[in-house]
Amino acid sequence: MIFVPLFSNGKDVCAPKDEVKLEEELIADVKDDGSSIVSKTMAEEEEKLLKARIKEEEVQCGEAPDLSDTQFNKLDELLTQTKLYSEFLLEKMDDIALVLFHSLVLFFCDNF
Repeated sequence: MIFVPLFSNGKDVCAPKDEVKLEEELIADVKDDGSSIVSKTMAEEEEKLLKARIKEEEVQCGEAPDLSDTQFNKLDELLTQTKLYSEFLLEKMDDIALVLFHSLVLFFCDNF
C-alpha cells in the first residue's frame, strides 16, 4: 500500500510546482535605468538551490512508508482511541461550561 502525502487542502505534496522561475525570467527583472535587480551570480545560486530543493522533494516523495497490516491496525486503533478520548474531553468541557453557566445565571438572578 502506498500513501501519497497531501496538503490540508487535499492537493498532492509531490505535485510539480508551477511557480518555478527560469534564470532568464530572474534576469529579466530590471529597473528603469537598465541595471539588473538580480545579478548573474545570484541567479546561478538560486538555480542551484532550486535544483537541490526539487531533488530533495523527489527523494521525500519516493520514500512513502510501507506499513504492514499489523502496523496499520495499531495506528488505526490509536487514532480511534484518540478520537474517542477527544470526544470524551469535549463532553466534559461542555458539562463544565453548562454548570458554570447555570451557576452564573443563579448568581445574577439572586442578586437582582
